[in-house]
Amino acid sequence: MAEAKVSLYYTTFPDQTSAEDICRKLVQERLIACANIFPPMVSLYWWSEKIEKKAEVAAILKTRQGFFKKLLERYESLHPYTTPCLVEIAVAQINPSYREWLISEVR
Repeated sequence: MAEAKVSLYYTTFPDQTSAEDICRKLVQERLIACANIFPPMVSLYWWSEKIEKKAEVAAILKTRQGFFKKLLERYESLHPYTTPCLVEIAVAQINPSYREWLISEVR
């Protein structure tokens, strides 16, 4: 049997409250095993033909590889942004005990 693989997803939220609320739901629903939420940062980006500068909260979501479609559908239904960011980061290596724990927590 092939070893289950892990994916990380980088995302952003408009504030700490929405980050915690959405990540908590994703953990409760077993779509992710863990979320690391970082303190506010400044984001600069193009939106509606101008450069925007906003405070945002970033997070790393940890889940099984192959869950993107299911995770994205739920994530977009919860997220307040019109165009939320959900970027998969490939995991080249991971310690076996952590991988086993993570895989066991996602359904």
